[in-house]
Amino acid sequence: MIILSAGRQNGEYHISGFRDPLAQDPLTLLKKEEKNRIPIVSQWEIFYSLDPIFVLKRAELILKPPETIQLELTGNTIFATGLASQDWIDTFGRLAPTLPGINDYNGEKISNLDLEKLKIALGELTGIRIYFENNSTQFARDQENQLRQVFRIIRNIQEMPVKINTAVQIAIFGHTDSSGDKKTNLRLGKKRAEKIFAYLIDLGINPAFLTIAGSGTRSLLKEEIKAEDRQFNRAVTFKPFYPLSEKAVSK
Repeated sequence: MIILSAGRQNGEYHISGFRDPLAQDPLTLLKKEEKNRIPIVSQWEIFYSLDPIFVLKRAELILKPPETIQLELTGNTIFATGLASQDWIDTFGRLAPTLPGINDYNGEKISNLDLEKLKIALGELTGIRIYFENNSTQFARDQENQLRQVFRIIRNIQEMPVKINTAVQIAIFGHTDSSGDKKTNLRLGKKRAEKIFAYLIDLGINPAFLTIAGSGTRSLLKEEIKAEDRQFNRAVTFKPFYPLSEKAVSK
């Protein structure tokens, strides 16, 4: 507060000046009997204090950082550290420079929550395999839960890159075991990938978000020693690609 004038007038005590909206009204500090004994009339004009405590408090009220973000003020620069969504990161970049007492902002130590969620979801997806019958594009038994899980994950992933301005595509790789010739296996692997592609499209996944790759036996998932190993290689796997922003996603 900055007091410009104070004094008695017509039996009242008048006080006027400037007060930051975050500063406590001094009249609230008076006891009830004091107010009754000395009638006080106050008049305050709003101004914004550049005291660091007020600058930081105002920033917290306006920016509304999540509990995972800590704000600090160094000189006229405000720093944000911690974990936040892309929406809040955008808000920080847009509003921070406009706050009184702040000339610059720094968010280099912010971890993008949406980007972390995307990386977790992609990691979960790459760990899933959909198995097929021998020399066939028919799903092996008990693949329903895996198929539903793939759809759920890809549906969620499909929405995430929009927030963080990251281009992501999911490559569907069709694999086969080592029996048969390479050309036949390459065609079979591609058909298996196409079947998963069609399954996802039918459920509403954007086809532009997916790409098909038939690898056949060129990339065996497991060395074939036992019959179980051959079954393991009759599968479809998923791998993310970042055609425009691989560096951003792989931080």
